[in-house]
Amino acid sequence: MARHTVTFLIVSCLLSPVWADRPTDKPTKEQQAAQLADIIAAIDSAETIDQAVEAYNSANIIERGNVEANTAYMKKMLTFGKVQYAVYGARWILSVEPDNPLALSVMGYYDAVAGDMEKALPEIIFALRQLPDDESLLHDAGQLVAWLDVQDEAGQWPGEVDRIIDKNQDDWVSHEVFRQAYDLATEALTQLDRPIEEVEYIVEEIRQEGLAIDDEVTDMTDRLIPIDQELYSLRLELSAVEAELAGVAVDFDSDQPEVRRRLTRWERQVFQDRADELRDMIRENDRERAELIVEIRRLKRLRRDIKDDFESTKAKLDALLSDRRKLIRRIGKDLEWRLPAIDGVVIDIAQLRRQSEAEAQLPRMLLSDEANAAGKLQLAKKYLEIDKPDMAVKYLQLLLETFPDSEAADEARQLLDQLQPVEQAEP
Repeated sequence: MARHTVTFLIVSCLLSPVWADRPTDKPTKEQQAAQLADIIAAIDSAETIDQAVEAYNSANIIERGNVEANTAYMKKMLTFGKVQYAVYGARWILSVEPDNPLALSVMGYYDAVAGDMEKALPEIIFALRQLPDDESLLHDAGQLVAWLDVQDEAGQWPGEVDRIIDKNQDDWVSHEVFRQAYDLATEALTQLDRPIEEVEYIVEEIRQEGLAIDDEVTDMTDRLIPIDQELYSLRLELSAVEAELAGVAVDFDSDQPEVRRRLTRWERQVFQDRADELRDMIRENDRERAELIVEIRRLKRLRRDIKDDFESTKAKLDALLSDRRKLIRRIGKDLEWRLPAIDGVVIDIAQLRRQSEAEAQLPRMLLSDEANAAGKLQLAKKYLEIDKPDMAVKYLQLLLETFPDSEAADEARQLLDQLQPVEQAEP
């Protein structure tokens, strides 16, 4: 939604005429180049977002998609902390110069913050390939490589990305900023791995316990088979013995299967002893069978309880795995991302955003000259740090012209006094 809103705002600006004094006759190429140079200078020196957009709009009227104008606009918007505006210029640049490292890094930052790591990965890696010593890119690459290492499936990015990483990762690891970013991102990405491992271990224990009970039930069920077979034989024999005791001989080979006969006392005693023995054996087998049935039923009840434990623990594991997938998908929004140096100056977008939020909470009249003056003084100092005194002088002079009575003005004068002799000595 934010992207569409920004695009709409910028397109709205582009549709409105801004350079009111442009001539009606079509200018020559030389005139156009001169006008573009003036407009680009206006973008560079813009004090507000509106001024930068107005100048950028004018540049597009002369030559839509001009790389220099889009580069100036992109850089200026970054100094305001407006990455979503800078993205518009970055896309124009990449349409003409697909390997432009700064534009790639802007898009990589934008996509990473939005949580689209699959887009951010190739953009940052391709930018780092051209700026291998840029600490901001090394930091972002460290986080992206950590994210890549926890993926379970191959992502949708050019295969060249993996080749670049394989070829250069050892060199990147030699940079502390890459290692620290990689380690911190890995810690954030794997924070659920230990709980997942613990629950996986419990799930496996429960599963093995269930399998062991299944094996035990199967073994006991198998033990019932010979008992039932023996009981069947014993009961058949007991029936025959009882028939003998009743004076009925059973002859299966005779045409008359039942033949009444009288038993002697000795025969009756023999049959009676055998009948008692068979009954004892039947009772013993019935007892053993009943014990097995009771144990099988107990184990089956226990198996149902274990199944319930397994399903509840498995549900907990599935929830953790789902949380891990969500964590990996959203991690871009949780990590800190950095832009590479813009003309040697590292733009702290997070700090600019915090400053903007703090200013938005103040009354308009309290958005003071002091804050603006201090910001220009800080920017001048940054240019001094990267050995660009001419740019530092420009901002110091602008500070003194705009806010001559501010607290920062005294320090600006001192710095300017130190720098002006150097300027005067130049031919």
